[in-house]
Amino acid sequence: MTFSTAFKDQVVKQALNADLPQKLIAGNAGIGYSTLQKWLSEYRQSGDQPLSAVEKRPQDWSPEERLNALIETGQMDPQTLAAWCRQKGLYSHHLDQWRKALLTNNPDGSNANATRAYSRQLQSENKALKKELRRKDKALAETSALLVLKKKAHLIWGDDEDN
Repeated sequence: MTFSTAFKDQVVKQALNADLPQKLIAGNAGIGYSTLQKWLSEYRQSGDQPLSAVEKRPQDWSPEERLNALIETGQMDPQTLAAWCRQKGLYSHHLDQWRKALLTNNPDGSNANATRAYSRQLQSENKALKKELRRKDKALAETSALLVLKKKAHLIWGDDEDN
């Protein structure tokens, strides 16, 4: 289960400021005691910074932030780039992926294979719908032809006298 950083910050602050046992705080928050211990150790290791100050994952970066990162790192030498990436919590391959996505006009970085698979699925659905439409058109044409023949037969021979 994934918790928001705001929720983590709230629980950590409560655990640090309250006189209640940590097991009780964890139970009230609906998390395990070991999870609370992990969050507290992360908080202490981060230099008493709130957990929300920890860098976000690469997939959490917005397209504008990605573009700004690419612009900022565009002319950096490899050592400076590596230091910048460490500071931001990224790897250089993330920047490469973002650059390729931007150049292929795919700003969200979604997989091209998934796009092709979706396109194929839509094409097959379209083909099936066209086939069904042709079948229904033929059935409608047959029904209307039978109706016309029935009317002509009625005009030629008149009403059926047995009925």
